[in-house]
Amino acid sequence: MEEVNEKAQLAASFINSTHAHVFLTGKAGSGKTTFLRNLSKNTHKRFVVVAPTGIAALNAQGVTIHSQFLLPPGSYLPDFTQSKDRNYNSPIFYRNDLNARHPLNTVRKRVLQNIDLLIIDEVSMLRADLLDAIDFRLKSARNNFRESFGGVQVLFIGDLFQLSPIVRENEWPVLSGYYKSMYFYDALCLRDNPPIYIELEKIYRQRDGKFISLLNNLRDNTCTAEDLELLNSYYTEKPKASAITLTTHNRIANEINERKLEQLAGKSYTYEAEIEGDYPKGMYPTEPEITLKKGTRVMFIKNDNQDQVYYNGKTATVVDLDSSKIKVKFDDEDTPYTLQKALWENKKYLHDPDTNELKEEVVGSYSHYPIKLAWAITVHKSQGLTFDEAVVDLGQAFAPGQVYVALSRLRSLDGLQLRSKLSPKQILCHDQVERFVKNSRNDEALQQKLSEQQERYIDYLLGSSYNLDSLINQAKNFASKTEKKHNFEIDSLNLYPKSINQTLGKNQPHAQTFAQQLVGLYRRGKKDELKQRLYDGSKYFEKVLRDLVFETLNQLATVQEYKGNKAYCTLLEQMEASLLEKWHQVAQIPVLMDAILAGSPVERDKTVERGITSQRQEMINTLGAKIKVETANKTGKKKTKKAKGEKKPKAEKGATYATTLGLLLEGKNIEEVAEERGLAASTIEGHAVKLIREKKIEINRFLEKEMVAEISKALDEVGKESIKPVVAELNEKYSYGQVRMVQAFFQSLN
Repeated sequence: MEEVNEKAQLAASFINSTHAHVFLTGKAGSGKTTFLRNLSKNTHKRFVVVAPTGIAALNAQGVTIHSQFLLPPGSYLPDFTQSKDRNYNSPIFYRNDLNARHPLNTVRKRVLQNIDLLIIDEVSMLRADLLDAIDFRLKSARNNFRESFGGVQVLFIGDLFQLSPIVRENEWPVLSGYYKSMYFYDALCLRDNPPIYIELEKIYRQRDGKFISLLNNLRDNTCTAEDLELLNSYYTEKPKASAITLTTHNRIANEINERKLEQLAGKSYTYEAEIEGDYPKGMYPTEPEITLKKGTRVMFIKNDNQDQVYYNGKTATVVDLDSSKIKVKFDDEDTPYTLQKALWENKKYLHDPDTNELKEEVVGSYSHYPIKLAWAITVHKSQGLTFDEAVVDLGQAFAPGQVYVALSRLRSLDGLQLRSKLSPKQILCHDQVERFVKNSRNDEALQQKLSEQQERYIDYLLGSSYNLDSLINQAKNFASKTEKKHNFEIDSLNLYPKSINQTLGKNQPHAQTFAQQLVGLYRRGKKDELKQRLYDGSKYFEKVLRDLVFETLNQLATVQEYKGNKAYCTLLEQMEASLLEKWHQVAQIPVLMDAILAGSPVERDKTVERGITSQRQEMINTLGAKIKVETANKTGKKKTKKAKGEKKPKAEKGATYATTLGLLLEGKNIEEVAEERGLAASTIEGHAVKLIREKKIEINRFLEKEMVAEISKALDEVGKESIKPVVAELNEKYSYGQVRMVQAFFQSLN
């Protein structure tokens, strides 16, 4: 226990007090999920949790990779576009496709711009090309192509000896030109910045030393004849009827469950899920309909966090049921338990500019009984579950890790019942993974690496916290975009762009000098002087930023009183969010440095966040009454007096579409055009629909051939009268605008 706590604490130190990527691994049952839950509660960093599959994301209380990063289906090639001389027979997307055809909206982009840490769970299933797509997405969103993942720290969690990435036969010939393998560690983005390898070694799931030794040998490809003999001694021709069967293929599991249910006498009842909002089919934790009879074997697929009556993987038998209730009896208990429906939520991350935190917004829910038929399930779907007993059918094992995953679900050998004896050929191992682990494992050097990475992190913190470059660039951009378009009656409103640029420009050399002084003090070991300088300097720069936030809020609140300033207000909101972000950085750094220099755990402390949020709210309250007085009897922008009889020229019919077309043909994507024109992205999508219908622009600028085919199929199946059911049929993978583009494309052909 002590050794595992030490490793877990070391991993937490790397996350909280360095900027290094970390790969936290360990055998099945070694506490990886527990570590993730504890880190989520305690880290001071803003983070999102993602996983390769919907079920893995639910288990990790995160979202899927494809959903968070808006990645299309298919293989990612780390080129900007396809070579003219190459044709592929599988869906492919490139860097340009991500920006042009799958642009991130403002909300998604803001989340990625404001995270410090990305946590990826179940990385054994994460493909290298997908990780490179994530890397490019983050670099683009954060406008930082110098660092891997755009400067975001990444924590990889998983066991590579479990289930491998899935690569189809027609994909590997293409991908092999870029990658040594499809395991995440062979991603191009990790070549120059590989993660720190930390392995948890203590096993909590199993207590039997003999079983643990057997599992270790299976995992490490050192299985002996004695191990195989021990395993096969658990072969039985008559397994227990109460034990769940773990098998290799969905087809086999479904056949067993259907046959067993059919064999039961009595009336059957079907129960349906209640689905609200945005909840894609790929994330359904259970089948939306489940049919049961008295005597049905079921397995719970969720932990009972309230009463702790059941846990994920616990089995039971249905003993009574009707159309409105289900009673089950657990295998180790006599008292029936009445099932209650469980709730799963589909969450998305949002950035809250008021608190500078990432918030989870519930966008959909799925309510159903937390059970599934449990005569049989696949090894793949058993990952993460624990069983007291199971019938293990591995006669058709086809992938590395299947035998290990299946056996490691059990608490002890006493619960093992083999349906067929195993031969050495069926114990498929991960040769590539073994080499990677052998080259990566170096426990002796971890403490030294931590010290080195902490030094780099301190340099990074001291340099970045007082770096005003991005704020200055944003302020200059604001001035250039608004100078000619906005001229207000209140003269003070016209002074804002110049004022903020002057304030930032005046303080930039002070900030640069101050950061250099801090780095010098740290490198000379003058910790006490460093702490005092940090405290004093942060107070000064906090006041500068606080005043700029107030000035920006004043500008925003006043301008919002007038019509026709939506684009201007959006730019102001973005400016204020960036100022708040810098204010948080400057206020937080003395707290972080105190902990790191003292060698203490760096954990979440919301005192700074609450203080800034409170001050901002006071500003808003102060401005409320002031704005009402200032804007009385004002009409907003200045008007130019017309000559007598002069009429305001009307915009040429179709001019707005022509403007959009020109920007699209320049290579800008929909989001970029929307931002430049001060319009909603949905409006620009509407322009694109019209332009496609009139054959003025090609649909392949927005959608790949495979995507057009997928949407077209849904339109044919659902009908073209209404877009909403088509979007629902496609699991909301495509927007309303994208579906309309395909409609317009086929209309153009007619």
